[in-house]
Order: sequence, then C-alpha cells, then structure tokens
Amino acid sequence: MKKYIGKMVEFVVDGFPMPFRAKVVGDLKDRVLVLGEKDKFPRHIVKSKVCSFMPLEAVPDDSVNLLVLYCENSSIKCDGVQCVKEGEGFNQSDFAMFMSPCPARRGTCRCGSKGELRGVDGKLLTKMFAGTMFGDYPEKESE
Repeated sequence: MKKYIGKMVEFVVDGFPMPFRAKVVGDLKDRVLVLGEKDKFPRHIVKSKVCSFMPLEAVPDDSVNLLVLYCENSSIKCDGVQCVKEGEGFNQSDFAMFMSPCPARRGTCRCGSKGELRGVDGKLLTKMFAGTMFGDYPEKESE
C-alpha cells in the first residue's frame, strides 16, 4: 500500500455494507491509515479486513522510493542534516552513513525518516538526489 500514499483508493472492507473511497495517508504493518473522501474523517483499516481495493489515480510504474532521512539535536542547537536514500525502508547502517562524520554527534541526537520524496519522475530524482546531503554539521564543542 505504500505506493498509494497520497492517492484516492476505493476499498471493499469486510463488515462495511458498501465500498468507500478514501485517501491513503499512511501504511503500517497491520493497518492502513485513510481520510474519507467526503467527511475527511481519519480511519484505521485493518489490512486483513480489506477484501479488495482499486486505485482511482494512476500510479507511475517507474516510480522510485526515495526516503528523506534526518538527524538533529536541539539541545546543542543543531538544525540537523538530511539525506535522501533510495529503497523501500531503512536501517541503522543508513544512519551511520551520514551521521558518522559529524564532529558534534551525541547519544542524544535524534534520527528518523521524514517520509518519501514524491512528485517528480523517479529516474530524475534518483540521478539528482540519491546520497545527497543537505545542511551543515555543527561545530564541535570544547569539553
């Protein structure tokens, strides 16, 4: 369902009397997060209850998942660094790749994903941004 995030989808769900349309806003391991088309009410749909679904907007076949990963530390006034990574998910070694060179790295630094970079042709985004970092590391503090 990840490739349908931000798209309108028609769902047939076990226990619902009729299909309904909603915008997919999140994809968890066991649930899909949606906003109703008319009422804009947020709902969690258990994936095992989804009988079928049909995207109402085309999803490009050549799309590439590019995740925006970040690290930051507000306690040392660090605005952080972002890194664009190609792939479905991320792991600890992805953060080590761009956090290791930081001279001010602390155990209190926060890191995670800002989500997927979308809207431009996947091949172009991969060529332009894969592995590119934005932002500056803070100066190392004296001890």
